[in-house]
Amino acid sequence: MERAFEEELERLGKEPVTSDELARAHALIETFELEALQRVDERADRLSMYATLLDDPDMINRQLGRYLAVGAPEIQAAAAQLLRPDNRVVLTYMPAAESPAGTTDEETAHDTGGDPGRAALAGTAPAVHLPGVRADGFCLPACSF
Repeated sequence: MERAFEEELERLGKEPVTSDELARAHALIETFELEALQRVDERADRLSMYATLLDDPDMINRQLGRYLAVGAPEIQAAAAQLLRPDNRVVLTYMPAAESPAGTTDEETAHDTGGDPGRAALAGTAPAVHLPGVRADGFCLPACSF
């Protein structure tokens, strides 16, 4: 499965997404944005964020258009620039029951197999939150190209 994921990342940098993929992404982004802005707490959070970080609370009215303006060439260029093998880390989680015999969780966590881009953790999965990325991997508004 990891190899299939790597192949897809490579493909994104070498060829543009299809019009169907782009239309689906635009539909998902538009749905997410409009649903989010229906909630008062989300609107308040975004107004606060845009005012504080960008000194532009009116960005709340323009952000969706910015996302929908991204096309296949921009996605391809960003993927080629950012989704390179030398610009990623692979984290493998192995349940404690599957840890190699005679090793502690701490020893397993430091064993990278000689690859600095890889890390293996045994035991309880760490709580990891990536800003702008939902649990299903969909990139939220904070991830912009």
